[in-house]
Amino acid sequence: RRVHGGLPVFGFALDKDVIEEMVFTFPQIYAAGQRANRFNARSLGAWALQALFQALVALLVTIAVFNVQHAHWGDGAQVDYGALSMVTYTAIIFTNQIVVLLASRYVTLLNAMLLIGSIVALFGSTVVYSQVASSDFYSIMPRLLSDGNFWATIALIVAMSTLPSLFFAYIQRTYLPTQIDAVRDYERDRDAAKHRRSNGAELTRL
Repeated sequence: RRVHGGLPVFGFALDKDVIEEMVFTFPQIYAAGQRANRFNARSLGAWALQALFQALVALLVTIAVFNVQHAHWGDGAQVDYGALSMVTYTAIIFTNQIVVLLASRYVTLLNAMLLIGSIVALFGSTVVYSQVASSDFYSIMPRLLSDGNFWATIALIVAMSTLPSLFFAYIQRTYLPTQIDAVRDYERDRDAAKHRRSNGAELTRL
């Protein structure tokens, strides 16, 4: 779990809210960090509630889809607890990666490598472990990968887990913007204006 879900979080720690130039232009945004406005009991509680909601969604949707009557598409084998746990675990890892990606201001090469690498490590390690005949996990992952319900369930869980967060983030960003949001708007508008002036200069030379 630490490798599959933890590595992208370490990459997120290197993320920047705004570029360095904006920090020097608007030094007052330091005040939020000094007051711990974005790292306090309330923000930690919000993340904990979000994680609890996502875990419940992953568990309940998995149980609803992969019930005792479900059989794998490939060979008709009955679903066992090992398969159920892998559906939930895989959905949580995908959800974790998407949440980290959406929360990142800048996606660096390191972030991308950690996000993609953790997914590759997840499937690689579980598929290899599924080949050990003496383990309780034998043949579970290959069966799931060939089952369309597995992929549909993963997509459903990820959508149900992340869409509410996107909705609340949009509400906050639109109606309760922070100082950092205002600086980001300024940065975006400035870059857009520079782009328009650059295009205008190119047209003039033509």
